[in-house]
Amino acid sequence: AAHCCRERSAVSALFSGQLRSVVRCEKCGRQSATFDPFMSLQVPLPEHSFRWVTCTLVSTPRAGLVQHTLRLCARVPKRGRVGDLIRAAAQLARPQ
Repeated sequence: AAHCCRERSAVSALFSGQLRSVVRCEKCGRQSATFDPFMSLQVPLPEHSFRWVTCTLVSTPRAGLVQHTLRLCARVPKRGRVGDLIRAAAQLARPQ
C-alpha cells in the first residue's frame, strides 16, 4: 500500500499492482507473506488462426462497361493460399 501513496497517477492506478508471495516453513508451519509492486506483467496473447488481408480488385473494361477498382479487407486462414483470398474477396465483392 505504501507504493500507492507514492505513485498517485492514472497510469499507476490502471497498470500497477502488487504480487503476493507466501513462504511457509516446513518445520513449524509459520507463513510469511511479502508484497512486491510491479508496473508491468507479462501475459500471453492468444494467437488467431486467421489474418486480415487488404487487396484491391480491378475489373477489366468490357463492352459498355468502364474499368473500376474495389478495395476490400478479407479474413483468410493464417496459413491460407491464394485461393482462400479469391473466395473471400468474391464473397465480399458480390452485390447485395
